[in-house]
Amino acid sequence: MLSLINNQNQPGAGMKEQLRNLWKETFADEEDFLDLFFTNVYKEENVLFYEKKGQIISALHMIPYEMTLDNETIPVSYICGVATIPQERGKGHMASLMLQAHETIRKRGDLLAVLIPATP
Repeated sequence: MLSLINNQNQPGAGMKEQLRNLWKETFADEEDFLDLFFTNVYKEENVLFYEKKGQIISALHMIPYEMTLDNETIPVSYICGVATIPQERGKGHMASLMLQAHETIRKRGDLLAVLIPATP
C-alpha cells in the first residue's frame, strides 16, 4: 500500500535519511552538496513523498523562494529533488505528487512553481 506523506500525515523515523539516500542515488550529488541541502534547506513541511512498506519510493521538495517579476517580489516554490526509485518509475507516483504539490503551493499563496531539471 502506498502512503502520501505531507505535513498533515507525519512519517516515521528515518525520513530525512531516506530522502537523502533517494536524492544521492538518483542524482549522484557530492556529499558536500547533500550536507548543505539537508542541513540548511530541507524542512519536513516542504516535502511530499510516497512510502511503500516503510520505504520512501518517490519524493519531491517544494522550497519557498522569492523572485522578482516586473520589479515586484513574488512568492514562488522551487520544486527540486524530484525522484522515484527505479523499480517504481512509470507507475504514476510522480504525476500524483506533482498534482499534490501544485495544490499545496496554491494553498501557501505562492504565485509560481519553478522546476529546473538536473539534466536537460
